[in-house]
Amino acid sequence: MATDKISLKVVLPHKVLWNDRVAAMTAEGSNGYFGIQPRHQDFISDIVPGILIVRTDGGRERFMALDDGLLVKRGSEVTVAAVNGVLGDSLERLRRTVREEFLRRDEKERKSRSVLSMLEGAIIRRVGGGNGHGEE
Repeated sequence: MATDKISLKVVLPHKVLWNDRVAAMTAEGSNGYFGIQPRHQDFISDIVPGILIVRTDGGRERFMALDDGLLVKRGSEVTVAAVNGVLGDSLERLRRTVREEFLRRDEKERKSRSVLSMLEGAIIRRVGGGNGHGEE
C-alpha cells in the first residue's frame, strides 16, 4: 500500500542527494528532533545543521549530514531542500566524509581569499601608483 512508506526526496543546489521511499525518518529542526512516519500529519519545518536518519524497509538506517534547509511533508511525500549535504551508510563513515568535505571546502576558501587579496593588492597598486598624483 502506498501509504505504508514515505517518498523522500532530499535536494541540494547542485544535485539530488536522496530520492527513494523509506519506512520512517528522523530530522532536526530549530525546536529539536522529530520523527516522521507514513501517516504523519502534513507540516513544514526548518532544518538545522545536523543528521537526518532514514529507515528502510528492512530496518537499515542511512544517514545524511545536512546544512540549513527546509522540510515539507505533504501526504506521503517529504521534500527536503538543504544548502549542503552528505550521505553515509554509518555515522563513522559519515563523520569522516563530512570532515574531508569541510577540509576540502576550507582549502578552497583559503585559496579564494588568497587570490582575492592578490587582486585587491594589484588594484590598489594600479590605482594608487598610477594616478599621477604621487600617492601610494
